[in-house]
Amino acid sequence: MKYLSDSITEDISRKYLGHISQVGGLIHYKLLDGKAGGTEAVDFNLASGLRFTVLPGRGMDIAWASYRGIPLCYMAKPGVVAASYYEPNGMDWLRSFYAGLLTTCGLSNVGNPCVEKHPELGDIRHGLHGRIANTPAEQVSLYEDWENGRYVLRASGKMREAVLHGDNVTLRRTYETGLDEHGFTLTDLIRNEGFHEHHLSILYHINIGYPLLSPDSRFILSSTVSGSDEESKTRENSYGVFRDPKPYNHQYGFHHDITPDKNGYVRAAVINDKLELGLGICYLKKQLPKFNQWTVMSTGEYVLGMEPGTCHPISREAVEKTGEITVLAGGESKDITIRFEVLDGKEKIQSFEKLIGE
Repeated sequence: MKYLSDSITEDISRKYLGHISQVGGLIHYKLLDGKAGGTEAVDFNLASGLRFTVLPGRGMDIAWASYRGIPLCYMAKPGVVAASYYEPNGMDWLRSFYAGLLTTCGLSNVGNPCVEKHPELGDIRHGLHGRIANTPAEQVSLYEDWENGRYVLRASGKMREAVLHGDNVTLRRTYETGLDEHGFTLTDLIRNEGFHEHHLSILYHINIGYPLLSPDSRFILSSTVSGSDEESKTRENSYGVFRDPKPYNHQYGFHHDITPDKNGYVRAAVINDKLELGLGICYLKKQLPKFNQWTVMSTGEYVLGMEPGTCHPISREAVEKTGEITVLAGGESKDITIRFEVLDGKEKIQSFEKLIGE
């Protein structure tokens, strides 16, 4: 038996288990320590060995993630910080940026701080990457049970960005997986519940860290690459190559013009050939037409960010000037689905690679 999950069926669970939590399930709790205190959290524990923590108290994003004891993501210096400590001005968003496996940026600004001119409210100042990652969820619900021979685990919650005389936009997020699976699916429904159009900016900041990310790793996707600054342009031919951390290293940014497969799907992954392990994502390009890469190889800040989004992280103001803004009319909604998959072993890695750009 390679995986515990290979042996867990509904019949086996009834015969051998007193409670399903013996092998996996959902754990709902609140963090207590330091600035994380009071943050609502949900652990997904799968019999496959995949573990990840969803934070309803922080926009239904994902903090820690691991597979069979191997960490998959990067945790930034602040650690998890409760939403009550959010500092919205300028670059102070970074004081509560824990990174984790997923930090969502938006819904009104992605990238640098900027000022929006509003007919009723005047100047609206948008800080770095917007407010949604520091918005606690409402209507949080959890579900787990057997369905047609599959033990389903599901968590959902709804975040709202609203202001009197201005926007009223909601993001309902659902995570779903099975007890025996090596991945999970994120589904977002973004709805403009107001009567005036909303200029939507959303970016999924997916952060891979050590030991999955190391000099033994490579980043794979099918794309045309351009550096976002002069220093990054010098590394366009080695965007997927990583080296040992240095005391200070330039943070590199790359824009990828992704080539989807024949069905319109984009696939990207970080692969560690020494560990024979990877993490891949898959989604429809028409839902998230832009893809950015953020790479830092500094001591204590060693991370690769896979960043699919509706826009590049250049600020709402800059995106509007390009004319590539995503507009939601009053009552209109947008669906987004991303599949996360752990690639365990050479066979799974090779199978994923073959699908890229087919």
